[in-house]
Amino acid sequence: METANRPLEGVKIIELANFIAAPSCARYLADLGADVIKVEAPSRDPLRGTAINEGRPLGDYENTSFDLDNANKRCICLNTKAPEGLEALLKLIAAADIFITNVREKSLQKAGPGLREPEGEVPQAGVRLCHRLRREGPGQGPARL
Repeated sequence: METANRPLEGVKIIELANFIAAPSCARYLADLGADVIKVEAPSRDPLRGTAINEGRPLGDYENTSFDLDNANKRCICLNTKAPEGLEALLKLIAAADIFITNVREKSLQKAGPGLREPEGEVPQAGVRLCHRLRREGPGQGPARL
């Protein structure tokens, strides 16, 4: 793809997300030239295990659902429950322009102050949460699509 068609060239994004909504968002940004680093837990993104439900053999060799949502990204595995894994994640976020996650807010708060929205230890990174649940106001709870 030509550089002129990659308007987000030079933008660094850290994605701590699984399944579809947030990873799809980050994938579109990667398609536009952003450098997206997907952070996975040692247990891996659950979307990796959906192949058998779609009539394909279970495994990494052929998983179109995962591949579609994660094309053009780099991936890293970090155990963010361990202090050194969380420290590595916070360093990645500190060097990023945008942090995209669909991890529940309570889980982010447990992990540490650097992952809270919108302020934290890394105020230069734009924190964007992509949740299925509304947190406040009328219709609080599961989003109706």
